[in-house]
Amino acid sequence: MNEPKVRLEISEKFKENNSKDDALFIADKKAEREKNLRQLIEHRQMIEELERDLRRLDNLHRHEIKKRYDEYYSSSKK
Repeated sequence: MNEPKVRLEISEKFKENNSKDDALFIADKKAEREKNLRQLIEHRQMIEELERDLRRLDNLHRHEIKKRYDEYYSSSKK
């Protein structure tokens, strides 16, 4: 093990294996990050759609209240 040739062979094999593991690790992390980004975008879109629906319902509710108030007010004046 103390021979330089053996050490060099072990070192080269370690570098090869380590670089393969590093490449796999980086690829996995990239894929995980892309998946998380897609999920964040989808969730953001869902939240925006829900907020839009809430605004629309709130607007409809206001119109309905105004309509009822106007009906009540006009009927009470008669």
